[in-house]
Amino acid sequence: MRIYYNKLNKEVKKNIKEKRYSRTELKEVYDELKKTQELRSRTFRKVMVMVIAIIAALNLMMIPANLPLQLLLFTLSVTLVCGVGALIVCWVLMFGILKIQFNTVVDKAYPENMGEYHL
Repeated sequence: MRIYYNKLNKEVKKNIKEKRYSRTELKEVYDELKKTQELRSRTFRKVMVMVIAIIAALNLMMIPANLPLQLLLFTLSVTLVCGVGALIVCWVLMFGILKIQFNTVVDKAYPENMGEYHL
């Protein structure tokens, strides 16, 4: 099984480290990454809504079973923890690693632009 995650392109990372990009080229790289992040962000919001809806549906289906309140609360908390945990892992794999890599490399290579090109 492979786990795919979004990371900074090796060539782009190398070029930033070696300061091969001018200010305008760095801005172009930043704008392209930002655009990709925004598109993925919209998709991630849809996934968040779906996960919340599934958690709600699962827990609402248990109400007619006349289970004790403690058991209902336990199942709600377990499904919430699992759902939120899965969303956090997805966020890190989709956004977090790339953001950390890009921001760190840019801040080290271009300290004069510190914070200007942060994802």
